[in-house]
Amino acid sequence: MIRTIIVCLLLIPTLLHAQIGSKAWIDSMQLELVRAKGDTNKANILNSLSFRIRETDPVLGLKYGSQSLSLSEKLGWTRGIANAKSSLSSNYAYTAEYAKAITYALAAIELFEELDDKRSISINLEKVGNIYTAQSNNVEGLNYLLKSLSVAESINDRQRIALTNMNIGSVYLSLENYPKALEFYEGSLKKFEEINTTDHIAECLSNMGVAYLEMHNYNKALTYFTRALKTNQSANSKMVESANLANIGQAYMGMHNFAKAVEFENRALSISEELGDKEGIAIIFLTLGDAYLQMAQDTAARGPENYVQIIDKKHAVNRAVAYLERGLQVANEAGILTLLSLINEKLTEGYRLSGKPEAALESYMAHIKFRDSIFSTDNTVKIASLETQRETELKEKQIEINAILTKQKRQEQLLLLAIMTLLIGVIIAVFRSDFLQRKANRVKGKLLDEKDILLKEVHHRVKNNLQVICALLDIQVNSISDIHAREAIIDSITRVRSISLIHQQLYQNENISTINITTFTENLLHRVTSVHKTNDKHINLSSDFGEIEIDIDTAVPLGLILNELMTNSYKHAFANVTNGVIDVSIKNAEGYLTLTYKDSGPGLPTDMDFSTLKSLGIKLIGRLSKQIGGTLNYIRADNAFVVTFKDAATRKLYD
Repeated sequence: MIRTIIVCLLLIPTLLHAQIGSKAWIDSMQLELVRAKGDTNKANILNSLSFRIRETDPVLGLKYGSQSLSLSEKLGWTRGIANAKSSLSSNYAYTAEYAKAITYALAAIELFEELDDKRSISINLEKVGNIYTAQSNNVEGLNYLLKSLSVAESINDRQRIALTNMNIGSVYLSLENYPKALEFYEGSLKKFEEINTTDHIAECLSNMGVAYLEMHNYNKALTYFTRALKTNQSANSKMVESANLANIGQAYMGMHNFAKAVEFENRALSISEELGDKEGIAIIFLTLGDAYLQMAQDTAARGPENYVQIIDKKHAVNRAVAYLERGLQVANEAGILTLLSLINEKLTEGYRLSGKPEAALESYMAHIKFRDSIFSTDNTVKIASLETQRETELKEKQIEINAILTKQKRQEQLLLLAIMTLLIGVIIAVFRSDFLQRKANRVKGKLLDEKDILLKEVHHRVKNNLQVICALLDIQVNSISDIHAREAIIDSITRVRSISLIHQQLYQNENISTINITTFTENLLHRVTSVHKTNDKHINLSSDFGEIEIDIDTAVPLGLILNELMTNSYKHAFANVTNGVIDVSIKNAEGYLTLTYKDSGPGLPTDMDFSTLKSLGIKLIGRLSKQIGGTLNYIRADNAFVVTFKDAATRKLYD
């Protein structure tokens, strides 16, 4: 069918799949080229120029590509050589020198294989496949396209997969397997829309329109061609625009609107001639020839309503033959077998209607010759073999993927089992550790409770023993007649009782390591008062201790100091008075405590030197003060004894 060949217009733009550079960009790169030195940078610039102008000026593209190749070979730069050969291949494809195009592409593939550049390998394999397809060698074309697809899939290159699928769809289109062609096109269109490549979306839409055209669904074909033309406006590819205009003309031909068909074909021809696109020109001449042949055979088509200026049937036939002969000349130059077959088929009808039977027979024989070379039995078998091979490869890959997924799933299950086992072990260990810790805490708590009980028992027994000593001393006092000896023993009794009082308070407290100084002092004063107080004496205690707790190592010396001071007050300060006041306070300042003791008595005589006093009580207070890391002072103005000392924790730091 004549419409099938229209897809050839879409093959060449997909050879390297990139937008053509703008004039501003080309001018900029040419300026950079002048400044560049003879190094890899210059080779890259030359190659970029060759690649980007291949559509607008492939001859100049060949010049730049050759210069890039020469420089890269001089530098011994493999990458540059490969890129240059790939660009040269593309430019030769645009000038329809297909043999050279294939040679350079295959040479580039060998170099890219050395570099292990799979994407470039896929691009050039696809390029070779497209060139073979453009020459109607569908077997080789499909073979290279499938190879390109396999490489693209191995690196999961979505753009390459989409492009190659589109070109495979074009091969099936040329083989008139339209459902399969649409299957590849639809998959390709979906991928292109995902990655948003406008130029390729336009190509794919156009190819799908061709498939519907061949299926005689002209309205749907026109819809796809119109979408393609609109989409191509942003891509701005003249080649694709020409193809879409020609395709729209084909759709109008199918609807027998020949005026519209000729209008769009002439617009397409103008662009193809501007680009020097031989394939496009030949196809449009073929389409125009076919349009005029149909007008020659359809009287209604020659009417004024179609706006085609055809005087009569003979005039239409002559116009048809003229277009077809021009198309045959261009097709011969391009060497496209499909075009040669189709044009000769139409020329057979044109020559027959012109009354030239010999020319008609010659054209028919040429048509048969080219058709047989395209659709030979051997080619059909080879294509079927390629399809089978492709399906087998896909099945093998799927089996391999399934095996990998099964293995991966098994590994995940084993890993999950290991994690669960480890987690259970951790949970058991945590619970066991917690159980053992709670058990240990219970044992420890029990031991501590037992220890507290034992310590309280010890303090209780010490207190009882001290009470026994006091009782013995009380008995001894009654048998002593010497007043000084009696006083000495009485003083000793008060000292022992003050110590006993400390042990009593310790075993009565919840906390057996410290005692409350306020409670202790009040109890101590009561004990001292019970020894020295007479019915006519009324002594009050004023204390200011706050909530100070003191340890036993501090409490015993401090209790003895207070005992001595209180005893001294009763003996001297309150000897001749009936009422008195004892004022005691302890202040705490970061580990340092200050005991201030004063009574309402007259105090020490002004002529008495405190530092030289030989009193046993004063000496005892001084030594006890040193024992708790303190000093004893007497402030005459306040009639106060001041003992500054450290608590047990501070004493340990200094010791």
